[in-house]
Amino acid sequence: MPRLTFNDYIHQRAFLKLAWEEFDQIYSLLPVDQQHALHRYYQPLSDHTIEQLKDYRANITKREPSLPARAGKCYAKLRRVYETGIEAAKGKQREPRRRSKRSTAPSPAVVGSRSITVRAVARPDPDLKKLALVLIEVGKQVAGNERVPRQRTSSSLKSED
Repeated sequence: MPRLTFNDYIHQRAFLKLAWEEFDQIYSLLPVDQQHALHRYYQPLSDHTIEQLKDYRANITKREPSLPARAGKCYAKLRRVYETGIEAAKGKQREPRRRSKRSTAPSPAVVGSRSITVRAVARPDPDLKKLALVLIEVGKQVAGNERVPRQRTSSSLKSED
């Protein structure tokens, strides 16, 4: 398999950035670990300069030698989904691809006669403000559910003896 040129890397990164900005739900078709691999390798949401991207790509490839191949496979999956969607929107039909035996799609939950599938879109970095708000809400709920321990008085201590 040929190595990815920097020019190809930039074009793929631009596609991933557009996909995130315009229809981020396409990312949900990949498992979360694969989404993170894409974000880690391509950095589609960063505002790095070309030079910074060259340095970043070289460093991440040294630290994680398998990441370019893993991220490249994830990119290819997203690109195929995108192109299939475009063809379907234009009214062209494609032969359905044979599915492999092992599927990464989540199993749908069956509710009555309907099934519900939930997929996640992973952010490249945690949203610390939202995380803090969630922790505050959980703290409020825990505090509201806790019973205040009764203080022991000297008379209640004597009655236990």
